Amino acid sequence: MSNYSGTSGDFNGDGENELLWFYHGGREAEYYYRDGDDILKIDIIGELSAYFDDWENISADPESVREGSLSYSDNPESVTSDILKVDYQSGGADYSALISFTQDEIIVSAGHGR
Repeated sequence: MSNYSGTSGDFNGDGENELLWFYHGGREAEYYYRDGDDILKIDIIGELSAYFDDWENISADPESVREGSLSYSDNPESVTSDILKVDYQSGGADYSALISFTQDEIIVSAGHGR
């Protein structure tokens, strides 16, 4: 398995391609997007760790995007769409969450036991 992988698409419905980049099999995941003339980066795992302080061992599933097991819409009118699956532990149990992107925010649908 390579140490990094990436995929691109219009994940947030703004009409431009964004990039999801993964390191170490998904233990590090970054989302790159354009805001005007600037290209910005979000550390997905870091943001989830900071916001959900009871989540441990968070990892993204790069295959969930590449294989198309989660769908996204090329329609700019789309509000959200599930893009990326992440796995985590909380209270000793294993869970999965789905990450969606809009032009303004990242949305987490969490708490799905696995």
